[in-house]
Amino acid sequence: TMANAHNKTQVLKAKTALLLVTLLLLSLIAGYVIITPTSAQSSNPQPKLKLVERGQYWERYYNPARGTYVLRIYGDAQYVKAPHTGKWSPYILEPCGSSEPCLYRAWIPHASFDINRNGSITVYDVNRTQIIFLEDFLIQRQRETFFGSSIPFYETFSNFQHEIEERGNETLIRLIYTYPSGVLTVELSLHRGAHYAKTLHFKPADPNLRYSIILERRFPSANLQLKVRDKLLDLRNILDDKIEFSNFTSLDLKRDGRLLARDVFPEPGLLKSVRLLLGRVRYRFGEFSGEASFRDPTTTISPPAADTYINYDCGTSNYGSGTSLVLRMYVAKRILIRFDLSLIPPNSEIIEAILRLYYYQYNNKDPAGDTVVIHRITGAWDETEVTWNNFPGYDSTVLSSTTLPSAFGWVEWDLTQGVQAYVNGTYENYGWLIKFEDDKYYISSSTEWREALFYSKEYDGYDPQLYVEYFPHVTVTINLVARNTPLQSGDYFEASYTYNGVTQTAQLVDGTNTLTIDQGTSISIQETSHQSTSTERWTILTSFTQTFTQDTSITLTYYHQYKVTVQAQTTTTGTALSSSNHVH
Repeated sequence: TMANAHNKTQVLKAKTALLLVTLLLLSLIAGYVIITPTSAQSSNPQPKLKLVERGQYWERYYNPARGTYVLRIYGDAQYVKAPHTGKWSPYILEPCGSSEPCLYRAWIPHASFDINRNGSITVYDVNRTQIIFLEDFLIQRQRETFFGSSIPFYETFSNFQHEIEERGNETLIRLIYTYPSGVLTVELSLHRGAHYAKTLHFKPADPNLRYSIILERRFPSANLQLKVRDKLLDLRNILDDKIEFSNFTSLDLKRDGRLLARDVFPEPGLLKSVRLLLGRVRYRFGEFSGEASFRDPTTTISPPAADTYINYDCGTSNYGSGTSLVLRMYVAKRILIRFDLSLIPPNSEIIEAILRLYYYQYNNKDPAGDTVVIHRITGAWDETEVTWNNFPGYDSTVLSSTTLPSAFGWVEWDLTQGVQAYVNGTYENYGWLIKFEDDKYYISSSTEWREALFYSKEYDGYDPQLYVEYFPHVTVTINLVARNTPLQSGDYFEASYTYNGVTQTAQLVDGTNTLTIDQGTSISIQETSHQSTSTERWTILTSFTQTFTQDTSITLTYYHQYKVTVQAQTTTTGTALSSSNHVH
């Protein structure tokens, strides 16, 4: 009987195993199951972090397992503050009131904008304190004249509709414009870290129609300046429409020297011309025939960090508006990057700092295995102006190095010491230079040169990141003042506190004592000094414990006391009575 039962159990196990394998195969075929090999799973799971707060381009977490804080700084803005609740969100979209000129009001990390009932778009700064520009779309095509020549003709739309589609953590807004010659669909995608960017698609009624798409921006304020290449143009001085540009990569809109918006044109040849008129600018895209789709300029409002690259071969060229950061070996190209570290409290102990760039392409020879190093930059630079020739220089000490992988993806450098030096104030934060270890200024063979391309903050997604884990410290100055006789030589009050998550002790003597402790922790001081005896002691009268969240200075008074015994005898019985106490 036992043998039969055993056999039945074995058969049942075999059938169960066969059923599980069959179900697993069916699931894999259907695409429902993802198997992660045990070897690929982390043997040291990451601790669960608690979100403490976030800002426009950063997030701060608390690691309860280690008592540390983790700061993630992104190269570009990721969140926007909700105007009604004050909470930070990837984006906000809300309907306008029935009496308002707009249909929807949106906030993204760089700006806010209205989609108006008349089909135009009004772009504000992120706080909606001023209108930067109003945006419209035109179709340009050629029209034959009576004399047989052709002249440009601009069409405006005759009908406007809109659609909204929710896709998980993304919202798509489609603006549909009907023109005499076809239909233009403008799609805006709202998601975390989105720039003010759109995709445009035009479907002509006549597939043989040749046309261009015009993006017109109207400026309500004439007190603005446009920076095109190295020229700064005052809009108040533009009195006609004869100023025209082509073949450039970016245009900056400034007021009083402050960058309001930057338009970036990453596709060479797509932008045919920029025409400046009184109070407006027109971008002409493409010379299309048939259906056409493209992404319009990326507008960045007040970028929080700086990244670019410099090129030995083009010593006066600036690449601050580009969507790529480029390293090159032989005829060197080098990356410059800087993050705002003011979010890290002074005196913090940096446990770990990791710089992350997304590697997406190489040119010519594969640089896999080549060493890339980081140096400290020693002078100020502006990403919109820096070139190889005016770059201020860098320190020769290598702060960190890594080798480029054979596959595309995130590349990391350890910048713990570099961030600590900036947080301590040892050096001014001018950021870092990244280069091939031996990048060389010359080329010995056309087959030897290689380039590695990373995404800059101007690219929508894969923004450069700086991950910093730290203990926030505060400095507490404790002044011990003697009420009568000071501590004798070698005597002290013992204090206990927490530093870098570990309990420490310190000897406090007469006068000034300085302790550096973890922010939000306490200092405890014993009531009596170390050499106090049963008959003689120095005391602060009661033990001291206080929590500190910021740099503080306190004064404690201590006393030298003696033990005095008073003895008395009653007059009636002659009984002796004793009493002991410490007195000043």
